[in-house]
Amino acid sequence: MREPGRGPLPPAPSPTRRGGACWPRASRSPFPRREGGWGVRSSPLSALLVVLLLACSPGASRAATPAPAPSPVPAQAADPFDRTWQRTDGPVASLQVSRTWMWGPAAFTGDLAETYEDAPGGSRRVRYYDKSRMEDNAWREPDAPWHVTNGLLVVELMRGRLQTGDDDFQPRRPSLANIAGDPDDPAAPVYATLALVAGASPLDDGAPVVQTLARNGAVGASQSAAAWGVTAGPLSPETGHRVASVFWEFMNASGPVSVDGGLVSAPLFENPYYATGLPITEAYWTTVRVGGEPREVLAQAFERRVLTYTPGNPDGWQVEAGNVGQHYHAWRYDNPDFAQVTVTGSDGAQQLFVEVADTQPLRQCGLMHRYSMLEHQAMLFVFAADATGGFWNRNTEIPLQLAWIAADGTLLGLSNMLAADRESASYPVVYPPPGPYRYVIEANAGWFTANGFGAGDTVDLSAAIAHGSQGAVPICAALGYEERAS
Repeated sequence: MREPGRGPLPPAPSPTRRGGACWPRASRSPFPRREGGWGVRSSPLSALLVVLLLACSPGASRAATPAPAPSPVPAQAADPFDRTWQRTDGPVASLQVSRTWMWGPAAFTGDLAETYEDAPGGSRRVRYYDKSRMEDNAWREPDAPWHVTNGLLVVELMRGRLQTGDDDFQPRRPSLANIAGDPDDPAAPVYATLALVAGASPLDDGAPVVQTLARNGAVGASQSAAAWGVTAGPLSPETGHRVASVFWEFMNASGPVSVDGGLVSAPLFENPYYATGLPITEAYWTTVRVGGEPREVLAQAFERRVLTYTPGNPDGWQVEAGNVGQHYHAWRYDNPDFAQVTVTGSDGAQQLFVEVADTQPLRQCGLMHRYSMLEHQAMLFVFAADATGGFWNRNTEIPLQLAWIAADGTLLGLSNMLAADRESASYPVVYPPPGPYRYVIEANAGWFTANGFGAGDTVDLSAAIAHGSQGAVPICAALGYEERAS
């Protein structure tokens, strides 16, 4: 597979960094704008010509266009972001080397100030590239390479939580962007797919990597993939996953890099985990469309990048980093914010941040296939008329507390829903309401009880109902599941 450019444990654990360098220990998990596109793939040469000619979009330039002569590597830039980009991607852009982009041909945003509660003034400087986001972390880590970090964007996309501080998060829906291939490929895995397999056990050390992954999370095996010789490499004890051998080799690769305006041979990454972070899934083969044609690729999710391996690609381009920076920027800035509801009882009021399920497909899917929620995150089910049907726990991976609410906002009662137990003879369990209801809120287990709310209290839903679902796509449909109402 070829990534377009628009304009990318083992033996020692990654240093514990805060503020986007490494996931805070307490939040580290073993799975965890419209979605950005990947475009038509081009050859390595044509991807480079995009930068130099500035005359076409990715994939438009072809081999028939004469290649310009390599130009000298520019003098080392003073800005830390420019210097970080120049070190690995400057030689690629200047045609000094032919290899995959680590960041992309150029930034696709200028410098932005994004909220980060722990940074001075509550914000930090960032810049987006195709493959990632650079963050100015000099206020905390003045030494290279950690003074410029690239965020744990894959974790946020998988889990549906936007990090705004060391321990501060905002709820978002998990990303439904394809992790590889054409953006309109209906069968490619999406970031939400990765969350479904993040808890899988690691392969044995040295075992051949032949497992496959479908969009709906189904895992199979392709014995023909053994011919590529990819094996399970070092284990990351923090996440419980092994790095595939081809990716471990890439993370430890050396080659020409730009230092002080000249080319030297050195490790591409000053720390093997600097660009990728720790592995948060195993590696899986999957079939994706590239330029409309099916291609077999190996993909593995890391905290900061999704790496792909395409055996048929030219040398230097077999391992590539996905366009996580594009996908994350679209997810962060185009994704509708959650709406707020206010629950009021005798001891005071509390707010919940809710996804609104006001269409039949959204209500049918509900919170199926979700593996975590923030403390004050929930889903609001909106019905056009009073309903009497129960809710079931089919494919509900986390325990929930249901609040049954009348048309006037009165809380009618609570039900405690268990997580799905597929081995139980009674699965799925249906939870009946206390009577006719107009709305239902599914919150984290015990949320209403822990905050002192119960029958007779009131819920102000007006802002959430006005907000609506804003055209949200149910995860069930995006993953290829067909769910039915209870």
